[in-house]
Amino acid sequence: MAAQTTQTRLLSTAILAATLALHGCGGGAAGESSDNGSVSIQGATSSQVESTSSASEANTQTATQTETSTTNASTTNDTVADSSQTNSGSSTQTQQDTQQTEQQDQVQNDSQDSSQESDVALDIVISLQPASQSAGKGENVTLNVSASGSGALNYQWRKNGVVIADAVQSYLSLSNLDDSDAGVYDVIISNATGSVTSSGATLSLTVNQSVRLVWNTPNTREDGSALAQQEISAYRIYHTTEDGSWGASVEAQADATDYTFGGLGSGVHYFAVTVVDTSGIESDFSNIMSKQIF
Repeated sequence: MAAQTTQTRLLSTAILAATLALHGCGGGAAGESSDNGSVSIQGATSSQVESTSSASEANTQTATQTETSTTNASTTNDTVADSSQTNSGSSTQTQQDTQQTEQQDQVQNDSQDSSQESDVALDIVISLQPASQSAGKGENVTLNVSASGSGALNYQWRKNGVVIADAVQSYLSLSNLDDSDAGVYDVIISNATGSVTSSGATLSLTVNQSVRLVWNTPNTREDGSALAQQEISAYRIYHTTEDGSWGASVEAQADATDYTFGGLGSGVHYFAVTVVDTSGIESDFSNIMSKQIF
C-alpha cells in the first residue's frame, strides 16, 4: 500500500494472545481291704483256744496297725503330691502372668511409636493443592503447590506416579503441550522429618479453535504527528491461511482493543491489524501474527 503523509500507522505491536480453554490329677492310693473270715480251730484245748484267740487278737491288732500305717503313708503321699501340684500350678500361672504383662507393654510401646510417627508426618502442611487444568495443544500451563513445615522443604513432581526429572520446584511449567502431556500430576514434599504427597491434578488436552488478538491504541501517525483518539474511525483485522492469500477483513469499533476469531480449522492461520482514520485513510499492516490450530 502506498505511503501517504496523512496516512496513519499502527506503531505498537499487536499482541497475539490465544484464549486459554484450560483451565491329673491323680488321687491317693486306694485303701486295701481284707476279708478276714472266721477261723475255726478244731482239736484244741480251752487254754489253747484262749491262747489261739489271744494270738488271733494280736494278729488282728497287728493287721490293723499295718493297715493304719499303710493308710497314713498313702495319705501322706497324697498330701505331698497335692502340694507339689499346687506349687507347680502356681509357678505356671506366674509365668503366664509375666508373659501377658510383657505383651501388653510391647503393644503399648508399638502404639506410642506409631503415634510419634504420625505426629512427624503432620509437620508438613499443604495449604494450596495443584489444580486440574485443560489446555490446547501447543499452549503452556503451570501447576503450583504451596506448603509449610520445619526446615527446608524439598519438592519432587510426578506424572502418573512416575518421577519427572529435574522437576524439583514448588511449581511445574509445561510448554508447547501435546497429547503426551495429558495425565495426573502430583508432588512429593519432604523435609528432615518425613514427607507428604499432594492431591493429583489432571491435565486435559483440548483443541482450541479460537484466536484472540489484542492491540494498543496508536497515538501517532507515520510521519510522527499526533493521532488523537477521536480521529480513529475503526480497526481492520485481516485473516488468512498458510496458502498466503489474504482473506476478507473484519472491522472493530474505534474504541476496541481486541478481537476474537472462533471456529478456525486445523492448520496455520495468519493475522494483521490496520487502523483507519476519520478521513478513510488506512495504515499499513501491523506485524504479522500466526497461530497453529491442531
